[in-house]
Amino acid sequence: MKISQSILIFCAFVFGCGITAFLMQRSQQAVPDVLEAPALVEDDSKSEMPAPVQSATEQPSLSIDEAQVKLDETLIGIEGNLKRALDLSVDLGRNNYEDRFLAITRLREDLSDAEVTALAQFLYVPYSEQQGLSLLEFNALKNEVMGKLVSLGSDRVDAASVFSSMARFKDLDDLIRDYSIQFSYHLYEESLLEQEDVPYDRTLADMALNERETTLAGTALLGEVRLSEANPGSFPSEKVASTAWSLLNDPQTLEVNRVSAMTSLTRLGDNRVLPKAREALAGSNYSVMTIAALGSIREFGDTLSIPEVRRIAASTNPSVSRAARFTLKHLESL
Repeated sequence: MKISQSILIFCAFVFGCGITAFLMQRSQQAVPDVLEAPALVEDDSKSEMPAPVQSATEQPSLSIDEAQVKLDETLIGIEGNLKRALDLSVDLGRNNYEDRFLAITRLREDLSDAEVTALAQFLYVPYSEQQGLSLLEFNALKNEVMGKLVSLGSDRVDAASVFSSMARFKDLDDLIRDYSIQFSYHLYEESLLEQEDVPYDRTLADMALNERETTLAGTALLGEVRLSEANPGSFPSEKVASTAWSLLNDPQTLEVNRVSAMTSLTRLGDNRVLPKAREALAGSNYSVMTIAALGSIREFGDTLSIPEVRRIAASTNPSVSRAARFTLKHLESL
């Protein structure tokens, strides 16, 4: 895997919402003559079909194939932009992704219970190439749906329960489960700011932090760091740093998790990370870990690493050399 691809994947894990902007930009570059926003169906009517919003959180008790059936049943009583976005049996042509994305972002806030349920049910639908979307586009649509559920507020939908169920449902794509952890921590942070009332789910956090064979461990760790920064009394930095140190030194975990661990230790001001950062700069096998190490070297003002950073700055790899030059400029100013 090229380093540019690794960086894109890492950014998608940490900043799930950014994936949509990437897809929209890519599509505009691929089809430069399509510049206008696609026309959307006017959606002034509300579905009268009654459906309990929280029923969507029960989806993990179903098989992954049954999720599509349940969504189809709900969509029977729905019309307008929401059905246009979620009914993947209808091919919208070359703007298949863009039309659906814009339909979701332009949904009104006063959705019926059935419409909110349909949004949640869509999150459990499995990917198929017959849907006319790439896996990246399919996951990006789900990311937008998750954001819409959050924007509706906890008085309309228990988004925290939906995300918790999704994260635990291992039949789902790991990237979607990762998004679920990201959104869960977002809700926890909102709760700390008293903008939501979402209790911290310790069992969900422990599950994610211990799932080191996927990206969930690193994503949850970054969430723990943010909570520690916002409320150090309830989330002691020493405990979070201990978790980060363990993850950084786990040779069996994914590199992206170790990147998250190095970033976390740096943000927490734990200088135990410095020897690991210097070690990551050695050699010429550059990766996202190299860029994370340069960030640690820069933040701690490690001037002893200037010779190594200068060597990397001369690399022909644009991503690594750019990060190294930025770090070098800072170190030489100290």
